[in-house]
Amino acid sequence: MDPEQAWQSALGQLQMEMPKSSFDTWVRDTRLISYNEGLFTVGARNAYAREWLESRVEATASRLLAGIMNRDVIVHFDVAAETPPEAEASGEELPLEAEFPGKTSDAEYLTRTAYCTLYDKIVQPRTVIVLERYLILRLLPWIGARAFWMYVGFHQAAWMNLRGNVNGKNEVTTRLAAPNIARYAGVGRATLFRWMKDAGTWQALRGLVKRTHLGPEWDEDRGGNMHKLANEYRVFLTPPLSWPDAYSVYGWLAARITAGATLDAALEAALDVPGDQLVGEMLLPLEKQPSIAEMEKSMPQSFLTVMDVARDLSLERTLPESTQIAAELLHTKIVRAFGDTGIKVYFVETVIPRTKMTPEQAALVVAARCRTYTNETTGEVRNRIPVPRGCAEMGSWIGLSREKTVWEWVNGEVRRSGRDEALGVRAKKTLKDVGPIPGFLKVEYPHRGEDRTPRLYVRLMEPLFDLPSDGGRAGGPDTSPDGGARTMPAGGLDTSPDGGAKTRSAGEHGTDRGGGLDTYSDGGVETIRNGGPGTNRDGAPETNKDGGAASLEGGIETLDWRTWDVLNDLKYLLTTFRIKSSKSSFKAQNQPGAVDKLSQGWDLKELLFHSEVYPANIKKLLEARISAEQFIAWLLYTMSPYGQRLKLEPVRVTVKSLLDDPGSLPPAPVFAALARLPKHVLFGLVAATRESGEGVPTGNADWDEHMGPVNPRIEDLRKALFGASAVPSVEETERI
Repeated sequence: MDPEQAWQSALGQLQMEMPKSSFDTWVRDTRLISYNEGLFTVGARNAYAREWLESRVEATASRLLAGIMNRDVIVHFDVAAETPPEAEASGEELPLEAEFPGKTSDAEYLTRTAYCTLYDKIVQPRTVIVLERYLILRLLPWIGARAFWMYVGFHQAAWMNLRGNVNGKNEVTTRLAAPNIARYAGVGRATLFRWMKDAGTWQALRGLVKRTHLGPEWDEDRGGNMHKLANEYRVFLTPPLSWPDAYSVYGWLAARITAGATLDAALEAALDVPGDQLVGEMLLPLEKQPSIAEMEKSMPQSFLTVMDVARDLSLERTLPESTQIAAELLHTKIVRAFGDTGIKVYFVETVIPRTKMTPEQAALVVAARCRTYTNETTGEVRNRIPVPRGCAEMGSWIGLSREKTVWEWVNGEVRRSGRDEALGVRAKKTLKDVGPIPGFLKVEYPHRGEDRTPRLYVRLMEPLFDLPSDGGRAGGPDTSPDGGARTMPAGGLDTSPDGGAKTRSAGEHGTDRGGGLDTYSDGGVETIRNGGPGTNRDGAPETNKDGGAASLEGGIETLDWRTWDVLNDLKYLLTTFRIKSSKSSFKAQNQPGAVDKLSQGWDLKELLFHSEVYPANIKKLLEARISAEQFIAWLLYTMSPYGQRLKLEPVRVTVKSLLDDPGSLPPAPVFAALARLPKHVLFGLVAATRESGEGVPTGNADWDEHMGPVNPRIEDLRKALFGASAVPSVEETERI
C-alpha cells in the first residue's frame, strides 16, 4: 500500500480509538513528510505537539501501520514547517522568526461555532448520512429494512475511514469497529451480531456488502503463536440495481438487439432516455412490479449491475472498453437519476433508540420523508403524500406485505402482556396511541369532497428529548438525565436521585398530592386529570388531551415528543422553547430570602445544569460522586488567566478532566482553596469582579492575584455558578 494511504488509514483508526477532543487538537492536522524503508516521518504543528504525539500516539501509530504495511514500522514525529497561505499567494518573503516554530505560532485562525437555535444545537442537521434516493425508493422494498440498516451502518462506517483516502477505483482496506457499524445502523451490538449470523441477511445484501470468507482464518506470528484474523467484508459504495429493475433493463436492451441494433447502440439509446422518463419507459413503477414469489419462479437472481446485463447479452466475460464505459454510464444514470437524500445522524443515534422504533418502523419513516418534496414554483415544502392504496402502499415501500401491521403502527397500537387481576391469569392487551409511529406519520382519510384519496402527513423535523423548558438558558428549569423534569432552584418540580418525584413548596419536600402529582413505581411522573405535566412510564413526557402544554407555577412548559404540527413544524419549536414565566435564579435572589438561599451549600446537579453540561456527562459525573467543590475548583482554574491558554472551552476542559480522573484537582492549589469559600463569599467576589475596564481590588488577595479584579470570563463564571449572567444590584451586593 502507498505510504500516504497507509498513514490516512492509520488516522482513521486513531480517530475511532481516541477521544474526539484529543484527536482534533493534536492528531488531525498531522501529515506524512517522508517514508523510507519502514520509517514514517510525520509532521506535527509545533514542538509541543511533537512531544505530546511522541509520548501518547507513537506506539499506537507504529502498531497500526505495521498491520497495514505488513512489516516492521517505526514512526518518528517532527515539526513540519509550513508556509502561511497568505504569504504563499502573495509571493512575499516570510520573516526570519517564522522558520522557528518555537518563537511564533503557526498560521491559525481562531473560530467559534455558534447556533442561533437550540434545535440546531441539539440535532445538528448538517451532520447527515448521505445516500442515493434510489437505494430507498427502489432497492429498500426488495432487500428489506434489516439489510437496509445494516448496509447504512457498513456504508457510513467505511466512508468515515475513507475520507481523504480514496484513490480512483482502487480498493482501500480499513478496519471497522462493530460499535461504529451498530451506531450508524441504529441498533445495538447484540442486534447487529444476530443479524450477521443470519444467512438471509447476506442474501439480501448481495451487491452491497459481501463476506470475503465464511469461516475463521488464522495466522502465525513471529513467536509461533496462532491468532485469529479479523473478519473481512467488502462494502460496495455504489448501489446495485434492484431485482426487477435489472430485468427491466435487460428486457429493454434485449428488445433493441432483437430489432437489429448492436449492444453499443442499445446502450446509447438507453442513455438518451430522459431521466424523468426512466420509470415508465425503461423501469416499471413500483405498483406494477412482480412480487418476489413471481420473480423467484420466472427469473434467476443473477444481475446486479448494468455491466452484468451487458456481459450476459454480449456472451463475453470481458466487455470491450467502449461497451464497458457505456454500461457504467447507464448504471450511473439510473442510480443517480433519483438524486440524493440525507438521514440525520441524530435520527439514527438518538431518535431511533429513544422512541424504541423497530428497524422496519424507522425504515418506513425514512421512506416517507424521502417521498416529500418542495414545490419548485412556490418554494412550499410538501409533507403530504397521497397514498391511494393506504397502508398497503406504505407497507410496499419497505417490502412489508401485511397491511394490518402498518395500520397498527399508524394507530400507535402496542401489544403488552400483563396479569388480569379480575381473572387471575396473564393476558395480552392492546394499547393505542403509545407507539412511536404517530409521532412521525399520520394518515387522513377524507370523507367529503370528490377526492377521497388517503394522504400521509410526514413529520420532517426531529423530536427533542429531555429539554429544559427555558431552552437551556441559565436559571430556568432543566431536564434530568433519566427523563424527569426539574426546575431551578425553587417553585417547580424536582427529581430525586432514585427518579422519584418531589415538589418544593415553602421549603417542604415530598409529593404534593393536592397539586396533582403522583409517582409510578419506575420513577416516572404522572399527572392527575387537572391538566398538569406528566410523563410516560419510560420517562418520555406526555401531553394533555388537547395537545397543548401545561405550565407550572415555576414556569415549566413541556410537550410530548410526539406532539407535532403537520401544517407548520415551526409551531412545535416555538411552543417547546417558550416559557410563560421565565425567572432566572439570579432574579429570584433579588427577592426576600435571597441571602438565605446563598447561605445554603452547593448543589452539584444544579451547577452542572447551569453550566449546560450534556445530560450523558451529567449522569457520569454524578455516578463518579465528584464533589461540588471539585467542579468549582476546575471551573475557576479554566476561567482564570491560566486557563485562557487552553484551546477548549472552560466547561469542556472541566468535564473532561473530571471524567478522566474523578479525584483530580487543578494544578494550582489556590483554586481548590477558593472553591471551599462559603457560597455567599464567592458570590460577592464574582459580583465585585469586572468584565472589562479598570478593576477594583476585591479584598481577597488570592482572588485578585489568580482570578484578577478584571476578568473577561466573569460573566460565564457567574452564569455557571449562580445561573444568571446579569450583574447583581449594588443593594444586593452590599446586603450580602
